[in-house]
Amino acid sequence: VAGPGREAARVFLVALCFSTLLSEMPLAVLWFLDRRERESPWLTAAAFLWFARTGVETAIVEVGLGGRLDATNTWDGGVAVVVNVQRDHMEHLGDTLTAIAREKAAIIKRGDRAVTGADGDALRVIRRRAARMGAPLEIAPPLDVLALDRTGTRVLHPRLGPLRLGVIGRHQGANAAVAVGIL
Repeated sequence: VAGPGREAARVFLVALCFSTLLSEMPLAVLWFLDRRERESPWLTAAAFLWFARTGVETAIVEVGLGGRLDATNTWDGGVAVVVNVQRDHMEHLGDTLTAIAREKAAIIKRGDRAVTGADGDALRVIRRRAARMGAPLEIAPPLDVLALDRTGTRVLHPRLGPLRLGVIGRHQGANAAVAVGIL
C-alpha cells in the first residue's frame, strides 16, 4: 500500500486454493468435515499451517461465527475488525445486540489495533473491550454513497475522495469505511 506520508508495505492478499488446503489435512479429517459441518476448526488450522509454510506475511482472516468461540480467534494478526453488530446468529451469540457485541469484541487482543463500524450499545461494548486490552480503536462511520449501478457502488471518502467498489449495495459504504480504516 502506498500513500502520502506512508512507506510502501508489501501485503499478500491470499486466495486460498481449496486443493492446497486439502493437501494439509489427513483423510480422516476430510471424512469428518464431509459429514459434520461445512466450516470447521480443522479447516482453520489447515489454513494457518498453510500460511506458515508458504511464508504469508499478512492475511485477512474472517471470523466464521461470532468471535469468542470461533477457531479463528486463535489468530492474532495485529488488527481486529468488527464491521458491524446485527441480530444474526442469535441462537449462538445471544439475544441482544449487547450480547452479540460481547461475543464479537472478544477477537480484540491485548495491544492490537481495532477498527469498527458499529454504533450504539454495540459500540459501547467494543470500546470497553478495546480499552481493557489497550487496543487503540478507530471508529469508521459509513461512507456516503454517491451512486449505485450494475458495475458497483461509488462512495466518497473524506480523505481519499471518490472510490469505486466492485460490489453493489448501500451497505457497502459502511464496509468500505471499515476496510479503509484497517490500512
